[in-house]
Amino acid sequence: MKSFNITTKQNNEIESDNLNIIIEYKNSDEIDDLIKYLQDYEIQKNTIIAKDQNNLIQINCNDIVAFVSNKKENFCRTKNKTYKVKSKLYEIETMYNGFIRISKCCIININHVLEFDIGTVGKVIVKLDDGTCESVSRRKIHSVMKYLDERCI
Repeated sequence: MKSFNITTKQNNEIESDNLNIIIEYKNSDEIDDLIKYLQDYEIQKNTIIAKDQNNLIQINCNDIVAFVSNKKENFCRTKNKTYKVKSKLYEIETMYNGFIRISKCCIININHVLEFDIGTVGKVIVKLDDGTCESVSRRKIHSVMKYLDERCI
């Protein structure tokens, strides 16, 4: 017996921990192919395609510290390097769990946050583990604080 977890939202996007599918079978190549396809989908769902010079590469979302926009170009930043991405920031913020938009031009991975500095009244600075700091825009302070309150952070 092989089992794995898959979940689905109303718009057919897959999300973790909502639906548990167990497949029981006896030696079927088609079922093995289905399981491999679903496992590959799980891996692809947690990656983003980025451009490194002239090469397209897959980057695991857990490795991404932040997505930033510079005029009309969007980038994802890891601890080691910055890559150009084709996706728009509004698409990215809904695609991946663990990312939160902190300004018009920046989405951060909450797993790479070292601290939220709220020392100055009306200003929040996010310190990330790649050594950079990002400012939370005034319009996003309320949603960031709500996000943190919901997760008891």
